[in-house]
Amino acid sequence: MRIGTKEIFDAPEGLVVKVEEATPSLADDVTFVGPIRGHVRLWAEGTRVHLRGEAGVEVLQVCARCLREFVSTVHAEVEEVFDATVRPRWGGALEAEDFVFPLEDELDVTEIFRQHLLLTLPEAPLCRAACEGLCPICGADRNLVRCGCTPSSPDPRLAVLQRFRVQ
Repeated sequence: MRIGTKEIFDAPEGLVVKVEEATPSLADDVTFVGPIRGHVRLWAEGTRVHLRGEAGVEVLQVCARCLREFVSTVHAEVEEVFDATVRPRWGGALEAEDFVFPLEDELDVTEIFRQHLLLTLPEAPLCRAACEGLCPICGADRNLVRCGCTPSSPDPRLAVLQRFRVQ
């Protein structure tokens, strides 16, 4: 959903927009199953446009322990500032102005939400907190069967690390 910046500056109280739009995740290992749903408030202040909102989407992921696909819902709260007079600078310590984005003729709210939703995804997604994963010996899914494999002894090259083990 694209919103023209002129429309935002022309609204003295700002705009409140409901967002419901299907979009691909554009990530190799993540699929958005449904549309991005949320709402956003946009308002102008001087030369700046402020954006504040929240959105959610259903995501198809692969469990890091058992490798099964599962669907979960992720949510993101978004707060961004755009300014037509800001130009990116390189180097040096970060300052408050480094978090203000250049303002163009349109704001793509769906794209802003897409990026924030991808950033909220866990690094190692789990189908459920108690997922037991795969057996490292035979590869059986421990959530479905008890394989009876006995744990192997640790790699002898790592035995010296045992003395550092916290008890």
